[in-house]
Amino acid sequence: MNKYIKKCLVVYISLVVILCGMVGITYAITASDADQYITRSQYATDMNHLQSKLEEKESSIMGKINKYRSTDVKFVTYDNPIKQHLSGTTNFIGKYNGGNYFPRQYPGNAGGRNATYEAVSYQKQGTNAHLNLYRLYNGNYLISNAMGYSDDSTYTLYPTTNFAVPCENLPGWYLECRLQYQGWNVCYYLVSLLKLDATVPYQKPYATERNRIHNMELMFRFKKDFFKYTSDYATKLTPTPTTYSANIARFYNSAYNQPFSYCYHNTESSNSEAVTIRSWLDEDTGDYMMGVKGLYANIPDYASATMWFTSSSIGLSRLIVSDNVEYQCGNTYGYFFTNTGGNSGQSQGGYPPPCHIGEGPGAYGDGYWEYEFVDCENGIKYWHAYRKARNANPTGETGTGYSSVGVHYNIPILY
Repeated sequence: MNKYIKKCLVVYISLVVILCGMVGITYAITASDADQYITRSQYATDMNHLQSKLEEKESSIMGKINKYRSTDVKFVTYDNPIKQHLSGTTNFIGKYNGGNYFPRQYPGNAGGRNATYEAVSYQKQGTNAHLNLYRLYNGNYLISNAMGYSDDSTYTLYPTTNFAVPCENLPGWYLECRLQYQGWNVCYYLVSLLKLDATVPYQKPYATERNRIHNMELMFRFKKDFFKYTSDYATKLTPTPTTYSANIARFYNSAYNQPFSYCYHNTESSNSEAVTIRSWLDEDTGDYMMGVKGLYANIPDYASATMWFTSSSIGLSRLIVSDNVEYQCGNTYGYFFTNTGGNSGQSQGGYPPPCHIGEGPGAYGDGYWEYEFVDCENGIKYWHAYRKARNANPTGETGTGYSSVGVHYNIPILY
């Protein structure tokens, strides 16, 4: 019996020694290497978190891929990566960049072209036409022909391509820019100062506000993401401002060349106004800057006003949009319905009255229009104006401008 008890004690003691050794080993791992190990529950938690992040990132990437699959349309000119017209000095030179034919960056230091439309004789015969592609405020694309007009002698109307930039020191106001001619070193722009934000009131008295704005140096920023030089040879802006002072043509209460009109009439009557323009490069951002003093605002009690920038000494006149599909819009119905706004202009035209945006019903037709700023799929805002179809005047509207057809107008805001 004693022998049996001794044997059991030996076995128990041996087990205790082994167990103590195991405890020591476990304690050693826990004490020195704890940071290198995680529990199974913690592992499962971390893996679930990692998987969710991967799925989130994958979903984001797939969303972008699907977006570009559905919306990225490339409108290709006759130039292509294999065939490019890079030599010579004709109006047709240009390197491949997809998009519309006008404007596109010149490869050399010669040549120029008007906003493209096929010759009037071809339009009459229906033999040829230029087609242009533009992004609209709602993300869709518009394919349109560029319309011109001529009386076969001296009377000619040229189409334009249009965009707008905000005035940095006059909230709610924008510079509407309409490009009519592009050369290798200069571009011709019709420009109009407009209050596009219908929620910002016109300040009264109108005469005082008009003069105040006319005497201000209005600041405009043309961001490097949206603009480029008309050619590699155009004079580059520098951080040191250059000043251009001159009498510049102004179209005042004209039948054509008005804001939103999509056209330039080469024999429209005009006067001239003294304007001072400073141009420089913002060294911090790389943006192209322009300060303008002498612009007349489109404002109630006065006629519509547009100025004609045609000098390479003006910063804007060296620039074109960097994407001529996404960052501009062009003419949709040529020279028709252009006579809107101003003292004697008629409100029943196809465009918003430029001197009365947001003023409400009255003699100039603003009561017909609804205005909004829209975030487009291409990452920029558009100003969208809509005149709905009606069979009677809106309440308080005195002009007869109702129509059975609704009219949309939009312009990209490059900022």
